[in-house]
Amino acid sequence: MALQLSHSGSPLTPIENEAMEELLENHPITLFIKDDRALHNASSHNRLERISVNVIKKTKEDAVTEYWVNGVEVFEALQETTSSIIGDAIITVPSGESPQYLPEAVFFEPFLTINNSTPTPTRTTTNLQLQHKAENALSLLLNIEPLNLPQADDIPSNISTSRRLLDSGLAASGLTPLDFARKTAKGREEKASEEFTKYLNWLEQEIAKRDGYDDFVKCKRRTIQNRDVQQYWNFGVSCLQDLAKTHCAYNNKKIRSKDVQAALKMPASWFTDAKKGLELLEKYGHEGSDELKEVVKEVDTVRDHPTGWTALLKFLKHCDSKQQKKMMQKRK
Repeated sequence: MALQLSHSGSPLTPIENEAMEELLENHPITLFIKDDRALHNASSHNRLERISVNVIKKTKEDAVTEYWVNGVEVFEALQETTSSIIGDAIITVPSGESPQYLPEAVFFEPFLTINNSTPTPTRTTTNLQLQHKAENALSLLLNIEPLNLPQADDIPSNISTSRRLLDSGLAASGLTPLDFARKTAKGREEKASEEFTKYLNWLEQEIAKRDGYDDFVKCKRRTIQNRDVQQYWNFGVSCLQDLAKTHCAYNNKKIRSKDVQAALKMPASWFTDAKKGLELLEKYGHEGSDELKEVVKEVDTVRDHPTGWTALLKFLKHCDSKQQKKMMQKRK
């Protein structure tokens, strides 16, 4: 059965009840991506990508701290970056027994299979533990392997016969000829990456000129009060609506939605949630079309420990669900 991707507001699968858990909203993590499909696809390469997702900080009774993410949410965020996985593949992740900080000793286990663009889980839990040296230095290793092992005839023809046979044997054994990936892809990828980086820097500077940018950045770095959520959502959504599909003054190409998301350093799921939240606030919030006192009160509530935008969105969806049920009852 195909996996239904979650949004960034979705809760992680429960971990352990005896630990204290704290939600770190839209927390940046670094993905180290090792693409073992490079053997038969010169565009594949090893790369590093930064994404923002919800992270669960778990402190155990022995004061040991762990950081967990919803792996499906990581995949969803990755697909909205320039490092998105194209084509069929198996995504493997470090097993629970792998020692941290020792990449050469990491054992990988299957996590997702991607077939015809459809991701399917290979295990019951989607929770993944992050490597960490500090709370601002969280990372995850992702290994991308071919869904089907290549045959000798699938190896690029510009490789010598002996090398083709060698690489075929390596592929069958599960090993990866990374030197070939480097030789065939390094120059092309470096040039494309450099140009995209310049373009993204230009787009970030353009967005930084917009009213409300400084407040948006501040909101990203902390758990915000409910009264600040609408402005936070508005800025991101307005950037997407105003800039996506317009022609770029930098290279005269159309700006893609994923480019705006990358410039704002936010996953696509955040924009989906923000649009839904704004829709519900316009309906049930201050001077909304169906203003609800409980929504107005919740938006105006200031807490010593703010609950953030995900909690407000959950509250709004709950209120909307109750209103929908009332309407259905009236029709009966």
